[in-house]
Amino acid sequence: MCIRDSTNTIASNIFNRDHKKVNSKKTINCYQQACPGLVEEIEKGPPYFEELNKTLSFCLAPLAKEGVDILVLGCTHYNLVADQIQTLLPKTKIITQGDIAAQKLIAYLNRHSDLAHKITRQSKLELYFTKIKPNYPFLVGLFLTDRRQAVKLKLTKINFG
Repeated sequence: MCIRDSTNTIASNIFNRDHKKVNSKKTINCYQQACPGLVEEIEKGPPYFEELNKTLSFCLAPLAKEGVDILVLGCTHYNLVADQIQTLLPKTKIITQGDIAAQKLIAYLNRHSDLAHKITRQSKLELYFTKIKPNYPFLVGLFLTDRRQAVKLKLTKINFG
């Protein structure tokens, strides 16, 4: 099962096509669920989490009815609400893109030890924004630190010309 925000992505049926390439014997049933508006609800931040929970409940109801065993979150925003999703689907294993990306990075660095030695945990991280909304510091804090606290951001003009 994969949930994605875009109804266009769901309509393209790309996830099911790719799934059939890997699982040609059809031993696994695969469902897709569009969640229009969910990203916008997540980006509103904590003052609006009650509305977010309503949207999540609405989006996940068909999956709960199907009794899905595994749910692949198809948008990086959904990592931020994985705990809420797990609460709504307690018997479902949740797979986030963050987990997959981390596993791929570890495998890559294990194959390229010369690069792994150049990476330090003390590196400086710089984020560039062309526009900062009031809730961005909080959201960036969730993405980067998994702590529910805001981070300081700088607005930067980027010249592409």
